[in-house]
Amino acid sequence: MQQNIESRLLMSAAVIAFAAAVWHLLCIWGGPSWFAFARAPEQLIASSKQGTLLAPLGAIVVAGLMFTCSAFALSALKILPKLPFTTVALFVIATVGIVRGLIAIPMFITEQGADTWQIVASSVWFYTGLCFFIAAKQYKSTHKEYKTKMIVLSFYNEFREKFPDIALKTDQHYIKQWGELEPEFIYTWLECVASVVNNEMYNKSDAAVYTGLFEYLSSQFQFAGKEIREYIDVGIIENLFWQVTPINAAPYWQVLPNDLKTLYVNFHQQTPI
Repeated sequence: MQQNIESRLLMSAAVIAFAAAVWHLLCIWGGPSWFAFARAPEQLIASSKQGTLLAPLGAIVVAGLMFTCSAFALSALKILPKLPFTTVALFVIATVGIVRGLIAIPMFITEQGADTWQIVASSVWFYTGLCFFIAAKQYKSTHKEYKTKMIVLSFYNEFREKFPDIALKTDQHYIKQWGELEPEFIYTWLECVASVVNNEMYNKSDAAVYTGLFEYLSSQFQFAGKEIREYIDVGIIENLFWQVTPINAAPYWQVLPNDLKTLYVNFHQQTPI
């Protein structure tokens, strides 16, 4: 994640979770009074007094969960390697933190007065959960954008590999119009593909040469994901036949697959011929 407010919040939550994990481990060393101060269940306090394994094992389990929360936060921040199910984990941790912070509200006031520890602990839990929730939404959005970019880049590279001659003409047109070729501006590059085909129509080049291209685009539109369909529709098909006379457009319209014809007509409300 980028160093924005969301990443800073998540970093603070990671630090809190890590510190809480260390605190739980220190309770093993601190003994019964530390467990009591941490508002541990009576069974754990009794176990600590008796020297049985329940208290240290309980502290280790809770510390392990806290370390896990911190690890997922650091993974989302790209400080640690990517962990599986990071998006789900962030939302689960966020939910647990927020719920834990809210359900403790009735315990703020006891017969002895306000429980300062519960107020502090619940506030920290709520803050941590909120940080995880905000960061989880940002992480999900960023991950989706990255995934989309990779899918479209794969389509771009495959296009270039399958149709090197068309790609070369498109590169030349793009550089002439926009300057240096930038692969991240794939949408603009695809618009240039349409311009190249339009120039071929204008020059009355053989439409059969582009039958393979049209069939490839049709196949991608039918079986690829929505990201690719949108790029084909908006980037290429909507820009085909632009300022091309009906006579010159007719041979290309004839070899254009029906699904791509439908896209064109849906946008322009008419055929180009």
